[in-house]
Amino acid sequence: MRYPVRIAVILAVLFLTVTAAVPARSADEIVVTEAAEDLYFLTGVVGNVAFLITDEGVLVVDSGTRPSHGDAILEEIAKLTDKPVKYLIFTHYHMDHVIGAQQFPEETIVIAHKNLSYNQKTFNGANLEKMIDETYPKRISEAEAKLESLGGAGEEELAAAAEALEKAKTGLAETKEIVLVFPDKTYDDAMTISLGGHEIMLIFPGASHTSGNTLVHFVDLKAVHMGDMLFYKRHPYIDWKAGSNTENWIASLERVSTWDVDVVIPGHGELTDKSGLEWKIGYLSDLRAEVGKAVKDGKTLEETKESVKMEEYAEMPWSYMLDAGVEAVYNEMTGVER
Repeated sequence: MRYPVRIAVILAVLFLTVTAAVPARSADEIVVTEAAEDLYFLTGVVGNVAFLITDEGVLVVDSGTRPSHGDAILEEIAKLTDKPVKYLIFTHYHMDHVIGAQQFPEETIVIAHKNLSYNQKTFNGANLEKMIDETYPKRISEAEAKLESLGGAGEEELAAAAEALEKAKTGLAETKEIVLVFPDKTYDDAMTISLGGHEIMLIFPGASHTSGNTLVHFVDLKAVHMGDMLFYKRHPYIDWKAGSNTENWIASLERVSTWDVDVVIPGHGELTDKSGLEWKIGYLSDLRAEVGKAVKDGKTLEETKESVKMEEYAEMPWSYMLDAGVEAVYNEMTGVER
């Protein structure tokens, strides 16, 4: 189990909202699917995970949202092999992809793009402090006041209030136990790992979802883990503060669509193929077109948020991400300083 120096770690406010609403996952909610020979796709820990089993050891991509997710991932791997987990790859710094890492063995080598550590230090620390010092204490105080005010309320309402209080207390305790794991190795543009006869390429697509994403290309298996370069059939989080660039994001997706791959693993959403990449190119292109029109018409940011409807995607999950996405693209197109 890894215990490096404790540092602040929690995501940007939008992702805090997502994960705060997700109850602790139990192992029976995790689903493991073989995506290609000896390459497995694991869901149930918010950010999608992949792991490759070889005779020389196991390579894992991402580690879930909570320390307990790290344990659950390792348990699923142990059901299939007794080989050690040799590598853990981070696709980017967001908490739903990195927090389970603290449960991985000390000998596991953690690898990420060189910009990931900066993003973790810069954007996660203050958010964790806020969660510990402000957000959770406020939730606890409000839940206690609610419970006290109910008086002679019905049993069901009292139970709901008590549950809310317990969740807030549990959330605070869990947040205090989070430890940030930094990569043991980093790379600039690309890195190749050879493991058990397989070639795995780590590729930096340039500024896109963030300034430090990694694409994990399982070359001989014709598969790629996109991380959050692909939110499949759901509104994406576009991390402006951490260096997002949607123009290059589209170009990067177009490049991947030329690769010899049959299996595409998204950071969020169902397992797909190249059609998933085309879908994402369409989404981002439509978003840029709508925001671009508003910018051309001289609209302010708030007016742009009001005017951008993305009606084709109206029924898609995570619609609350849209305003942040509009703001990121608006800032990108108008040259706002980060």
